[in-house]
Amino acid sequence: FSDAVVRLVSDKFRDVVSARDFGAFGAGNDDTTELQTFLNQMKPTGLKAWLPRGEYALSSTLVLNNAGTNVQPGVEPEKNEILYRTAIVGDGAGSTILRYVGSGAALHINTGLGKAHHRGFSLVQDDNVNRSGVGLKVDWSASLKFSDIEIKGFEYGLHNLDSFSILYEAIDFEDNRVGFIGGYAQGSHPNAINFISCRWMNNKNSGVTLINPTTCNFIGGSFEGNGTGDNQTGAISINGASSEGAFGCNITGVYFENNFCLADIVINNAGSGSRVGM
Repeated sequence: FSDAVVRLVSDKFRDVVSARDFGAFGAGNDDTTELQTFLNQMKPTGLKAWLPRGEYALSSTLVLNNAGTNVQPGVEPEKNEILYRTAIVGDGAGSTILRYVGSGAALHINTGLGKAHHRGFSLVQDDNVNRSGVGLKVDWSASLKFSDIEIKGFEYGLHNLDSFSILYEAIDFEDNRVGFIGGYAQGSHPNAINFISCRWMNNKNSGVTLINPTTCNFIGGSFEGNGTGDNQTGAISINGASSEGAFGCNITGVYFENNFCLADIVINNAGSGSRVGM
């Protein structure tokens, strides 16, 4: 390219950094310490945290805390407003595998108000009898996108807590006790959560449990074979009224087949008192 700038090969290598540069080789060994060091180092750069194809064993929670502002050297304080958001990027679900053998959450992401696109990996827990822990915990986050991710074998596949304006696309929730749970602790109810072409299969109690949701949208995707456990509710279970002034849930073009729940969609909303003008 005639207009390209001449650069050293060593400089070009720095454009792409992978977990292997920090000793996590994805060969089935415990890579927890190396991966955590990798994410800690990547956080202030804004570069993608690339996990090449392989199987990475995790014995404790892997944390990516992207919240806060990254200070840019040489920039005046009043102009220093760019937020670097590192994203975890694998080579695809089924190719980059994070196999969890610990307790608690396998991967915990806290981003604050900022954009990032996490994609291309599997989170797997092998104890299909007890189904413990959380595959992916997302809290105190907004304006995120997740795509091409498989979550399999956990008590809660994905726990969305105090987070809003999040897009989940082409996510597979399989063999969990609850595929997805969205709730509130002290920040925000599940608000403007969008699912596009996601798949829920063989989750024992429910595919999705939403607590006081606000404008949660399901577009395409499927629910099959959910609710085979002892405490099944609905393929989609909606608990409580919508909050913050909007519709609770919109479901369009979603396929339901052979769910053993109380119903494909269960709405549990009861209360007492009176309302005027309704």
